[in-house]
Amino acid sequence: GDQSRHFNQIMSPLARLLDWLSIKYGVLFIVSAGNHSSPIKLRVSTNEFKELENRNLEEEVVKAIFQEIRNRKLLSPSESINSLTIGSVHKDNSELKHQPNKIDIFNRLLPSPLSALGLGYRKSIKPDLVYYGGRVLFENPIINQENVQLKTVAYRSAPGNKVAAPDSKGEINKTMYTSGTSNAAALISRAGVYCYDTLRNLFNSQLAYIEPDNYYPLLIKAILVHGSEWGEIADNLTNIFSDAGNRRDIKNYISKWIGNGYPDIERILYCTKNRVTLIGYGDLDDGEAHLYRLPLPPSFASKKEWRRISATLAWFSPISAST
Repeated sequence: GDQSRHFNQIMSPLARLLDWLSIKYGVLFIVSAGNHSSPIKLRVSTNEFKELENRNLEEEVVKAIFQEIRNRKLLSPSESINSLTIGSVHKDNSELKHQPNKIDIFNRLLPSPLSALGLGYRKSIKPDLVYYGGRVLFENPIINQENVQLKTVAYRSAPGNKVAAPDSKGEINKTMYTSGTSNAAALISRAGVYCYDTLRNLFNSQLAYIEPDNYYPLLIKAILVHGSEWGEIADNLTNIFSDAGNRRDIKNYISKWIGNGYPDIERILYCTKNRVTLIGYGDLDDGEAHLYRLPLPPSFASKKEWRRISATLAWFSPISAST
């Protein structure tokens, strides 16, 4: 993300370029929402900070982040309409060892304090998804302050996502730990490839005569979003914002940070005896529509049971280069 270009209702040139390229070449771009590592300014003194329990600390940090939301917006080009924008969850599978003067401010499953917040162009949902981008540590405040400022710690050891890194000679034969939305975007890209392989196998084995060569990017986009849910992250944020207003306000807060939520790829790619995933695709001109008829199987139609249909529509929007 371009740290010098926060999204402020006007599309950046780079975001518009990605939107044009996606239409021109049929490419799905997966873009990180951007990281904000500036200090988090709390409303408590150093002495009060030391007395905070874990849940109270989480509440103070989350509310402080939203107080500074104007400085923690999406970074160019993550406002791109046709791209999938990925935020970060404060989680990884590394083993956290005791590190003096460093603290992990979130114990519950929550978005990363680094992850940029939406919304997107014309209040569209951005980021689209969140994924595990690694935990980040902060300096434990020691100097007395009237309002504590939490600063991120630069480190190469756990926690975080383990990644390849160059050694002192520039050779890629070592590893280090990093965190942020770029990590989450890389892992979603990997999930996208997984979706593509599954779709190819499906069409080649059963429907080779109608393989949707030009629609794979959109099918992948739809699948990744369709399998997402707010889950535990939203429950924790709802608990934090319980005194912030009505349910609609709380949902808006959550949407700005995690978009459509965390994707469960396995749930969509593999059906069960009581769950089916249907895929449709095609082109529509202005004023046209597709009509899909979904008759219930006899085994379902004869029973009185709860039924649910979830529909996800994905598309690439053409842009006007002159406006």
